[in-house]
Amino acid sequence: MSARLRASRCGTASVAMSSGVIGGLADIRRVDASFRRVYPQIRSFCPPSSEAERALADLLKASLDRREVVLTQSGTAALFLVLRLLAEGRPFAPEVILPALCCRAVYYAALAAGCRPVLADSRAEDGNLDPASVEAALSPPRTVAIVAVHLYGRRPPLEALHSLAERESIFLLEDAASALGASSFGPGGAVVVSLGRGKILSAGGGGAIATDDGDLAQAVRNLTADLRAHHPTPTEQRRFCLPIVAWGAGGRGPWPWVDWAAAHAPRALRWWWSQPMSAWQVERALRRWPSLPARVARRMQAARRYRALLSGSAVQVLGAEDADGVVWRLPVLLPDGQARARAGRLLLTHGVFPAALYEPLSRVFPQAERAPSLAVAEGIGKRVLALDVSPRATDERIALTARLLREAAAKSP
Repeated sequence: MSARLRASRCGTASVAMSSGVIGGLADIRRVDASFRRVYPQIRSFCPPSSEAERALADLLKASLDRREVVLTQSGTAALFLVLRLLAEGRPFAPEVILPALCCRAVYYAALAAGCRPVLADSRAEDGNLDPASVEAALSPPRTVAIVAVHLYGRRPPLEALHSLAERESIFLLEDAASALGASSFGPGGAVVVSLGRGKILSAGGGGAIATDDGDLAQAVRNLTADLRAHHPTPTEQRRFCLPIVAWGAGGRGPWPWVDWAAAHAPRALRWWWSQPMSAWQVERALRRWPSLPARVARRMQAARRYRALLSGSAVQVLGAEDADGVVWRLPVLLPDGQARARAGRLLLTHGVFPAALYEPLSRVFPQAERAPSLAVAEGIGKRVLALDVSPRATDERIALTARLLREAAAKSP
Protein backbone atom coordinates (compact mmCIF):
# COMPACT_ATOMS: atom_id res chain seq x y z
CA MET A 1 0.00 0.00 0.00
CA SER A 2 1.37 3.41 -0.94
CA ALA A 3 1.97 6.16 1.61
CA ARG A 4 -0.54 8.29 -0.26
CA LEU A 5 -3.27 5.67 0.04
CA ARG A 6 -2.46 5.07 3.73
CA ALA A 7 -2.78 8.79 4.40
CA SER A 8 -6.09 8.96 2.56
CA ARG A 9 -7.41 6.02 4.58
CA CYS A 10 -6.53 7.77 7.85
CA GLY A 11 -8.05 11.05 6.72
CA THR A 12 -11.23 9.38 5.55
CA ALA A 13 -11.55 7.47 8.82
CA SER A 14 -11.64 10.69 10.83
CA VAL A 15 -14.23 12.21 8.49
CA ALA A 16 -16.40 9.08 8.55
CA MET A 17 -16.23 8.59 12.30
CA SER A 18 -16.95 12.25 13.08
CA SER A 19 -20.10 12.19 10.97
CA GLY A 20 -21.78 9.97 13.55
CA VAL A 21 -24.72 8.69 11.52
CA ILE A 22 -25.03 7.20 8.06
CA GLY A 23 -26.77 10.20 6.58
CA GLY A 24 -24.38 12.70 8.20
CA LEU A 25 -22.68 13.85 4.98
CA ALA A 26 -25.16 15.89 2.99
CA ASP A 27 -22.81 16.44 0.06
CA ILE A 28 -22.80 13.28 -2.05
CA ARG A 29 -19.72 14.47 -3.91
CA ARG A 30 -17.69 14.50 -0.68
CA VAL A 31 -18.73 10.91 0.04
CA ASP A 32 -17.87 9.83 -3.48
CA ALA A 33 -14.48 11.58 -3.36
CA SER A 34 -13.63 9.89 -0.04
CA PHE A 35 -14.73 6.56 -1.46
CA ARG A 36 -12.46 6.97 -4.46
CA ARG A 37 -9.48 7.78 -2.22
CA VAL A 38 -10.03 4.78 0.05
CA TYR A 39 -10.69 2.14 -2.59
CA PRO A 40 -9.75 3.55 -6.00
CA GLN A 41 -9.25 0.07 -7.41
CA ILE A 42 -12.75 -1.02 -6.35
CA ARG A 43 -14.72 2.21 -6.81
CA SER A 44 -13.56 2.54 -10.38
CA PHE A 45 -14.53 -1.12 -10.99
CA CYS A 46 -11.58 -1.38 -13.34
CA PRO A 47 -11.87 -4.95 -14.63
CA PRO A 48 -8.75 -7.10 -14.96
CA SER A 49 -7.27 -7.90 -18.32
CA SER A 50 -8.64 -11.08 -19.85
CA GLU A 51 -5.14 -12.59 -19.71
CA ALA A 52 -4.71 -11.93 -15.96
CA GLU A 53 -8.26 -13.10 -15.26
CA ARG A 54 -7.67 -16.35 -17.15
CA ALA A 55 -4.38 -16.90 -15.32
CA LEU A 56 -5.98 -16.56 -11.87
CA ALA A 57 -8.99 -18.63 -12.92
CA ASP A 58 -6.68 -21.43 -14.12
CA LEU A 59 -4.86 -21.45 -10.77
CA LEU A 60 -8.15 -21.64 -8.89
CA LYS A 61 -9.45 -24.41 -11.16
CA ALA A 62 -6.41 -26.53 -10.39
CA SER A 63 -6.52 -25.77 -6.66
CA LEU A 64 -10.28 -26.41 -6.29
CA ASP A 65 -10.43 -29.27 -8.83
CA ARG A 66 -13.22 -27.70 -10.89
CA ARG A 67 -13.58 -27.04 -14.62
CA GLU A 68 -15.20 -23.58 -14.39
CA VAL A 69 -14.29 -20.53 -12.27
CA VAL A 70 -16.05 -17.16 -12.13
CA LEU A 71 -14.21 -14.36 -10.31
CA THR A 72 -16.35 -12.23 -8.00
CA GLN A 73 -16.19 -9.06 -5.90
CA SER A 74 -15.82 -11.07 -2.66
CA GLY A 75 -16.50 -14.43 -1.06
CA THR A 76 -19.82 -13.10 0.25
CA ALA A 77 -20.72 -11.95 -3.25
CA ALA A 78 -19.95 -15.43 -4.57
CA LEU A 79 -22.35 -16.96 -2.04
CA PHE A 80 -25.00 -14.38 -2.86
CA LEU A 81 -24.81 -14.93 -6.62
CA VAL A 82 -25.25 -18.71 -6.43
CA LEU A 83 -28.11 -18.45 -3.92
CA ARG A 84 -29.76 -15.71 -5.97
CA LEU A 85 -29.83 -18.03 -8.98
CA LEU A 86 -31.44 -20.76 -6.88
CA ALA A 87 -34.09 -18.33 -5.59
CA GLU A 88 -35.09 -16.81 -8.94
CA GLY A 89 -38.47 -17.64 -10.38
CA ARG A 90 -39.82 -19.46 -7.32
CA PRO A 91 -43.34 -18.66 -6.07
CA PHE A 92 -42.13 -18.74 -2.45
CA ALA A 93 -39.04 -17.70 -0.49
CA PRO A 94 -36.81 -20.77 -0.73
CA GLU A 95 -35.09 -22.07 2.40
CA VAL A 96 -31.33 -22.50 2.72
CA ILE A 97 -29.76 -24.59 5.49
CA LEU A 98 -26.83 -22.78 7.16
CA PRO A 99 -24.56 -23.74 10.06
CA ALA A 100 -25.57 -21.98 13.27
CA LEU A 101 -21.85 -21.53 13.94
CA CYS A 102 -20.28 -19.45 11.16
CA CYS A 103 -19.67 -15.89 9.95
CA ARG A 104 -22.80 -13.74 9.73
CA ALA A 105 -21.85 -12.87 6.13
CA VAL A 106 -23.29 -16.26 5.14
CA TYR A 107 -26.64 -15.32 6.68
CA TYR A 108 -26.69 -11.90 5.00
CA ALA A 109 -25.83 -13.42 1.61
CA ALA A 110 -28.79 -15.79 1.85
CA LEU A 111 -31.10 -13.02 3.03
CA ALA A 112 -30.06 -10.63 0.24
CA ALA A 113 -30.52 -13.42 -2.32
CA GLY A 114 -34.19 -13.69 -1.37
CA CYS A 115 -33.82 -16.91 0.63
CA ARG A 116 -35.00 -17.80 4.12
CA PRO A 117 -32.01 -18.95 6.23
CA VAL A 118 -32.61 -22.00 8.46
CA LEU A 119 -29.96 -22.75 11.09
CA ALA A 120 -28.66 -26.28 11.76
CA ASP A 121 -26.55 -27.53 14.65
CA SER A 122 -22.84 -28.36 14.82
CA ARG A 123 -20.90 -31.55 15.43
CA ALA A 124 -19.34 -31.68 18.88
CA GLU A 125 -16.01 -32.98 17.57
CA ASP A 126 -15.12 -30.06 15.29
CA GLY A 127 -17.96 -27.50 15.23
CA ASN A 128 -18.80 -28.18 11.58
CA LEU A 129 -22.29 -28.72 10.20
CA ASP A 130 -24.04 -31.81 11.59
CA PRO A 131 -25.74 -33.87 8.83
CA ALA A 132 -28.34 -35.23 11.28
CA SER A 133 -29.37 -31.70 12.24
CA VAL A 134 -29.48 -30.70 8.57
CA GLU A 135 -31.84 -33.59 7.85
CA ALA A 136 -34.09 -32.52 10.74
CA ALA A 137 -34.22 -28.97 9.35
CA LEU A 138 -35.19 -29.94 5.80
CA SER A 139 -38.64 -29.01 4.52
CA PRO A 140 -38.94 -30.09 0.87
CA PRO A 141 -39.77 -28.59 -1.57
CA ARG A 142 -38.95 -25.30 0.15
CA THR A 143 -35.35 -26.25 0.96
CA VAL A 144 -33.22 -25.57 -2.11
CA ALA A 145 -29.64 -25.58 -0.80
CA ILE A 146 -27.26 -26.56 1.98
CA VAL A 147 -24.31 -24.26 2.68
CA ALA A 148 -21.44 -26.36 4.04
CA VAL A 149 -18.93 -23.99 5.65
CA HIS A 150 -15.31 -25.04 6.14
CA LEU A 151 -15.31 -23.71 9.72
CA TYR A 152 -11.93 -22.21 10.69
CA GLY A 153 -10.64 -23.87 7.49
CA ARG A 154 -11.64 -27.36 8.65
CA ARG A 155 -13.28 -29.70 6.16
CA PRO A 156 -16.97 -30.41 6.94
CA PRO A 157 -18.50 -33.91 6.47
CA LEU A 158 -18.94 -33.35 2.75
CA GLU A 159 -19.59 -36.96 1.75
CA ALA A 160 -22.55 -37.29 4.15
CA LEU A 161 -23.90 -33.89 3.16
CA HIS A 162 -23.51 -34.70 -0.54
CA SER A 163 -25.44 -37.95 -0.12
CA LEU A 164 -28.21 -36.12 1.72
CA ALA A 165 -28.36 -33.33 -0.88
CA GLU A 166 -28.42 -35.82 -3.77
CA ARG A 167 -31.20 -37.88 -2.16
CA GLU A 168 -33.39 -34.79 -1.61
CA SER A 169 -32.44 -33.06 -4.91
CA ILE A 170 -30.93 -30.10 -3.02
CA PHE A 171 -27.96 -28.01 -4.14
CA LEU A 172 -24.78 -28.35 -2.03
CA LEU A 173 -22.74 -25.14 -1.83
CA GLU A 174 -19.34 -25.27 -0.14
CA ASP A 175 -18.21 -22.10 1.59
CA ALA A 176 -14.44 -22.53 1.55
CA ALA A 177 -13.72 -18.84 2.17
CA SER A 178 -11.22 -19.79 4.88
CA ALA A 179 -9.92 -22.97 3.26
CA LEU A 180 -8.05 -21.96 0.11
CA GLY A 181 -5.05 -24.29 -0.12
CA ALA A 182 -6.84 -27.37 1.22
CA SER A 183 -6.03 -30.61 -0.57
CA SER A 184 -9.59 -31.79 -1.26
CA PHE A 185 -13.13 -30.54 -1.67
CA GLY A 186 -16.47 -32.27 -1.96
CA PRO A 187 -18.10 -33.75 -5.07
CA GLY A 188 -20.66 -31.87 -7.15
CA GLY A 189 -22.33 -28.56 -6.41
CA ALA A 190 -20.11 -25.48 -6.26
CA VAL A 191 -17.29 -24.14 -4.11
CA VAL A 192 -16.84 -20.47 -3.19
CA VAL A 193 -13.58 -18.98 -1.91
CA SER A 194 -12.44 -15.60 -0.64
CA LEU A 195 -9.32 -13.54 -1.25
CA GLY A 196 -10.38 -10.86 1.23
CA ARG A 197 -8.46 -9.27 4.06
CA GLY A 198 -7.29 -11.70 6.72
CA LYS A 199 -7.78 -14.81 4.58
CA ILE A 200 -5.05 -17.40 3.96
CA LEU A 201 -4.22 -15.75 0.64
CA SER A 202 -5.35 -12.13 0.73
CA ALA A 203 -5.56 -9.95 -2.35
CA GLY A 204 -7.30 -7.19 -0.41
CA GLY A 205 -10.64 -8.41 -1.73
CA GLY A 206 -12.16 -10.64 -4.34
CA GLY A 207 -13.48 -14.17 -4.46
CA ALA A 208 -14.55 -16.89 -6.84
CA ILE A 209 -17.18 -19.51 -7.66
CA ALA A 210 -15.82 -22.86 -8.85
CA THR A 211 -18.01 -25.54 -10.40
CA ASP A 212 -18.05 -28.38 -12.93
CA ASP A 213 -21.41 -27.16 -14.26
CA GLY A 214 -20.82 -24.96 -17.29
CA ASP A 215 -24.48 -23.89 -17.38
CA LEU A 216 -24.27 -22.68 -13.77
CA ALA A 217 -21.11 -20.68 -14.51
CA GLN A 218 -22.74 -19.02 -17.52
CA ALA A 219 -25.89 -18.29 -15.51
CA VAL A 220 -23.76 -16.53 -12.87
CA ARG A 221 -22.13 -14.40 -15.57
CA ASN A 222 -25.53 -13.48 -17.01
CA LEU A 223 -26.88 -12.63 -13.56
CA THR A 224 -23.97 -10.31 -12.72
CA ALA A 225 -24.48 -8.46 -16.02
CA ASP A 226 -28.18 -7.96 -15.20
CA LEU A 227 -27.53 -6.76 -11.63
CA ARG A 228 -24.87 -4.27 -12.73
CA ALA A 229 -27.45 -2.49 -14.86
CA HIS A 230 -28.95 -0.93 -11.70
CA HIS A 231 -27.71 2.57 -10.88
CA PRO A 232 -28.01 3.50 -7.17
CA THR A 233 -30.09 6.60 -6.49
CA PRO A 234 -28.49 9.65 -4.81
CA THR A 235 -30.05 8.64 -1.48
CA GLU A 236 -28.77 5.07 -1.83
CA GLN A 237 -25.36 6.36 -2.81
CA ARG A 238 -25.11 8.67 0.19
CA ARG A 239 -26.30 6.13 2.76
CA PHE A 240 -24.69 3.16 1.03
CA CYS A 241 -21.17 4.46 0.39
CA LEU A 242 -20.31 6.04 3.74
CA PRO A 243 -20.14 2.80 5.78
CA ILE A 244 -17.92 1.26 3.08
CA VAL A 245 -15.62 4.28 3.40
CA ALA A 246 -15.42 3.84 7.18
CA TRP A 247 -14.81 0.10 6.88
CA GLY A 248 -12.16 0.51 4.17
CA ALA A 249 -10.43 3.15 6.27
CA GLY A 250 -10.05 0.75 9.19
CA GLY A 251 -13.31 1.59 10.92
CA ARG A 252 -15.94 -0.71 12.37
CA GLY A 253 -17.17 -3.78 10.54
CA PRO A 254 -19.71 -3.52 7.72
CA TRP A 255 -22.56 -5.40 9.43
CA PRO A 256 -24.77 -2.40 10.35
CA TRP A 257 -24.43 -1.19 6.76
CA VAL A 258 -25.31 -4.62 5.34
CA ASP A 259 -28.26 -4.85 7.76
CA TRP A 260 -29.57 -1.48 6.57
CA ALA A 261 -28.94 -2.23 2.89
CA ALA A 262 -30.65 -5.64 3.00
CA ALA A 263 -33.79 -4.02 4.41
CA HIS A 264 -33.84 -0.62 2.67
CA ALA A 265 -31.67 -0.78 -0.46
CA PRO A 266 -31.61 -4.41 -1.66
CA ARG A 267 -31.03 -3.43 -5.29
CA ALA A 268 -28.01 -1.31 -4.33
CA LEU A 269 -26.62 -4.18 -2.27
CA ARG A 270 -27.08 -6.60 -5.17
CA TRP A 271 -25.47 -4.07 -7.50
CA TRP A 272 -22.45 -3.86 -5.17
CA TRP A 273 -22.06 -7.63 -4.89
CA SER A 274 -22.28 -8.04 -8.68
CA GLN A 275 -19.23 -5.88 -9.34
CA PRO A 276 -16.11 -7.58 -10.73
CA MET A 277 -12.90 -8.37 -8.96
CA SER A 278 -10.64 -5.45 -9.76
CA ALA A 279 -7.45 -5.49 -11.81
CA TRP A 280 -5.44 -4.51 -8.71
CA GLN A 281 -6.82 -7.45 -6.74
CA VAL A 282 -6.24 -9.96 -9.54
CA GLU A 283 -2.65 -8.80 -9.97
CA ARG A 284 -2.02 -9.00 -6.22
CA ALA A 285 -3.49 -12.52 -6.07
CA LEU A 286 -1.24 -13.65 -8.92
CA ARG A 287 1.84 -12.19 -7.22
CA ARG A 288 1.04 -13.91 -3.93
CA TRP A 289 -0.13 -17.25 -5.32
CA PRO A 290 3.33 -18.95 -5.31
CA SER A 291 3.50 -18.37 -1.53
CA LEU A 292 0.23 -20.25 -0.84
CA PRO A 293 1.81 -23.65 0.03
CA ALA A 294 4.26 -21.99 2.43
CA ARG A 295 1.44 -20.00 4.05
CA VAL A 296 -0.60 -23.17 4.61
CA ALA A 297 2.43 -25.02 5.99
CA ARG A 298 3.27 -22.22 8.44
CA ARG A 299 -0.29 -22.21 9.74
CA MET A 300 -0.29 -25.97 10.21
CA GLN A 301 3.04 -25.74 12.04
CA ALA A 302 1.70 -23.04 14.39
CA ALA A 303 -1.41 -25.15 15.07
CA ARG A 304 0.73 -28.18 15.95
CA ARG A 305 2.79 -26.07 18.32
CA TYR A 306 -0.36 -24.86 20.07
CA ARG A 307 -1.57 -28.45 20.38
CA ALA A 308 1.67 -29.51 22.02
CA LEU A 309 1.74 -26.58 24.44
CA LEU A 310 -1.92 -27.00 25.46
CA SER A 311 -1.77 -30.79 25.79
CA GLY A 312 -2.81 -32.01 29.22
CA SER A 313 -4.45 -28.70 30.18
CA ALA A 314 -8.10 -27.76 30.67
CA VAL A 315 -8.00 -25.98 27.29
CA GLN A 316 -9.39 -28.18 24.52
CA VAL A 317 -8.36 -27.76 20.89
CA LEU A 318 -11.55 -28.18 18.87
CA GLY A 319 -11.19 -30.90 16.25
CA ALA A 320 -8.47 -33.32 15.29
CA GLU A 321 -5.71 -32.41 12.87
CA ASP A 322 -7.12 -32.82 9.37
CA ALA A 323 -4.69 -33.90 6.67
CA ASP A 324 -7.10 -32.71 3.95
CA GLY A 325 -7.82 -29.30 5.42
CA VAL A 326 -6.04 -26.12 6.41
CA VAL A 327 -6.05 -23.98 9.54
CA TRP A 328 -7.30 -20.45 9.14
CA ARG A 329 -7.66 -19.96 12.90
CA LEU A 330 -7.22 -22.56 15.62
CA PRO A 331 -10.40 -22.87 17.76
CA VAL A 332 -9.87 -23.72 21.43
CA LEU A 333 -12.52 -24.28 24.09
CA LEU A 334 -12.16 -22.92 27.61
CA PRO A 335 -13.94 -24.81 30.44
CA ASP A 336 -16.85 -22.34 30.52
CA GLY A 337 -17.92 -18.83 29.58
CA GLN A 338 -16.34 -17.25 32.65
CA ALA A 339 -12.99 -18.87 31.84
CA ARG A 340 -13.22 -17.56 28.28
CA ALA A 341 -13.89 -14.02 29.52
CA ARG A 342 -11.02 -14.32 31.99
CA ALA A 343 -8.70 -15.60 29.26
CA GLY A 344 -9.71 -12.73 26.98
CA ARG A 345 -8.91 -10.11 29.62
CA LEU A 346 -5.60 -11.78 30.47
CA LEU A 347 -4.52 -11.98 26.84
CA LEU A 348 -5.40 -8.33 26.23
CA THR A 349 -3.26 -7.18 29.15
CA HIS A 350 -0.28 -8.86 27.44
CA GLY A 351 -0.98 -7.37 24.00
CA VAL A 352 -2.59 -10.49 22.52
CA PHE A 353 -5.91 -9.80 20.82
CA PRO A 354 -8.17 -12.87 21.07
CA ALA A 355 -11.04 -13.43 18.65
CA ALA A 356 -14.29 -14.87 19.98
CA LEU A 357 -15.22 -16.48 16.65
CA TYR A 358 -17.95 -17.40 16.13
CA GLU A 359 -20.98 -16.26 18.05
CA PRO A 360 -23.89 -18.57 17.13
CA LEU A 361 -26.17 -17.00 14.54
CA SER A 362 -29.15 -17.89 16.73
CA ARG A 363 -28.00 -15.16 19.13
CA VAL A 364 -27.27 -12.59 16.43
CA PHE A 365 -30.54 -13.31 14.57
CA PRO A 366 -33.03 -14.56 17.18
CA GLN A 367 -35.81 -14.38 14.59
CA ALA A 368 -34.10 -16.98 12.36
CA GLU A 369 -35.72 -20.33 11.76
CA ARG A 370 -33.75 -23.27 13.13
CA ALA A 371 -33.45 -26.99 13.62
CA PRO A 372 -35.17 -28.45 16.71
CA SER A 373 -31.95 -28.09 18.72
CA LEU A 374 -28.82 -25.93 18.42
CA ALA A 375 -27.37 -27.03 21.76
CA VAL A 376 -23.94 -28.01 20.46
CA ALA A 377 -23.38 -24.80 18.46
CA GLU A 378 -24.53 -22.61 21.33
CA GLY A 379 -22.33 -24.53 23.79
CA ILE A 380 -19.26 -24.08 21.59
CA GLY A 381 -20.09 -20.40 21.06
CA LYS A 382 -19.94 -19.73 24.81
CA ARG A 383 -16.48 -21.28 25.24
CA VAL A 384 -14.54 -20.76 22.01
CA LEU A 385 -11.59 -18.52 21.22
CA ALA A 386 -10.01 -18.55 17.74
CA LEU A 387 -6.23 -18.29 17.92
CA ASP A 388 -4.07 -16.56 15.32
CA VAL A 389 -1.88 -19.00 13.38
CA SER A 390 -0.85 -16.57 10.65
CA PRO A 391 2.82 -15.79 9.94
CA ARG A 392 2.50 -12.99 12.51
CA ALA A 393 2.17 -15.63 15.24
CA THR A 394 5.82 -16.05 16.28
CA ASP A 395 7.01 -18.89 18.51
CA GLU A 396 7.30 -16.43 21.41
CA ARG A 397 3.74 -15.18 20.91
CA ILE A 398 2.39 -18.73 20.64
CA ALA A 399 4.16 -19.77 23.85
CA LEU A 400 2.86 -16.68 25.69
CA THR A 401 -0.72 -17.25 24.46
CA ALA A 402 -0.68 -20.92 25.45
CA ARG A 403 0.67 -20.11 28.92
CA LEU A 404 -2.00 -17.48 29.53
CA LEU A 405 -4.76 -19.78 28.32
CA ARG A 406 -3.61 -22.56 30.64
CA GLU A 407 -3.47 -20.08 33.50
CA ALA A 408 -7.00 -18.80 32.85
CA ALA A 409 -8.41 -22.32 32.51
CA ALA A 410 -6.72 -23.53 35.70
CA LYS A 411 -8.64 -20.96 37.77
CA SER A 412 -12.01 -22.48 36.81
CA PRO A 413 -13.77 -24.37 39.61
